[in-house]
Amino acid sequence: MLLSKAWQIILVALALSMGTVAYGQPSDSLQTSLATNLNYADSFVYLVNAGTSGGNVCANVYALDSNQEMISCQAFLVTPNALKSLSVTNDFHTTAAPHPITIKILVSAPGVGNTCNAATNPTLATLQPGLRSWMVTFSTPSPTGGTENVFQTSTPAASDVNTLVNECAFIEA
Repeated sequence: MLLSKAWQIILVALALSMGTVAYGQPSDSLQTSLATNLNYADSFVYLVNAGTSGGNVCANVYALDSNQEMISCQAFLVTPNALKSLSVTNDFHTTAAPHPITIKILVSAPGVGNTCNAATNPTLATLQPGLRSWMVTFSTPSPTGGTENVFQTSTPAASDVNTLVNECAFIEA
């Protein structure tokens, strides 16, 4: 009886660990950074697909103002080992403002035909690992003196994904 009880415990532990791996989200599929001093100069976002997902990824980028309201959302297809460069002011259609803008990125698999849409594509089931992101911001009007910051990565909850996708769909409607 003791042996069968031990096997039961081992099998339950194995089943639970397999479930976590199978349904767990990539730990870098939500990335966040801050664009500051936009009244002095534009900030720039750089995206690289490290290729760990095994193919193309969508960088679904959401810009939020200092009141946490979404002001822009865009989606970009990034192929393995490719670099995508973005201007915060031009690519996110923001006006230069002294207030910081929070940039959030959800990394997902592309849809049919390698399409990306920040308002519909990202779901918990489509999140992918492997995007490396960093931002360069400036503290003065001088083109030298930029500060490079790596985006902070995290594992998103369903509420994070749903909020970003739904707010994007609302502002694009």
